[in-house]
Amino acid sequence: MIRYNSKPPQGIGSIAIHLSEEAMIWLTESTVNTDNEPVKNLTLFLDLLSRMRIIEGVDTTHRRPQLLLPFQAQIAENNLEQEWGLGRKRIHNRLTKMEQLGLIKISGSTVATVITFTCVQGFGAPDFKSHPFYRSPL
Repeated sequence: MIRYNSKPPQGIGSIAIHLSEEAMIWLTESTVNTDNEPVKNLTLFLDLLSRMRIIEGVDTTHRRPQLLLPFQAQIAENNLEQEWGLGRKRIHNRLTKMEQLGLIKISGSTVATVITFTCVQGFGAPDFKSHPFYRSPL
């Protein structure tokens, strides 16, 4: 059975996210997983968001641990393929679209793929922490 995590990162009391109209429309759209069940883009985005670091630290959930800053998460498309039940190309296309819509920025290397949540303006944990690289698209 395919499971998605849509819980917010632990320790966040509130989160401020900026979404363009195009991003809001795209997030309401769906794809289908390998079980031929519909999956909303919002579900996939929230699953990624649940992985976001709120404090600097090393992510040891992957083969090659990475130092991550707040507002970042380490991902591996092959892991997402298993977790989400989507083909690798479909996952790659979804991540690319999220980047085009300003939801995330993908930084890939031979060591790891790190995403930065560029749409997150800040979060409360418990004091509001502003995203140092956030720039309003307006």
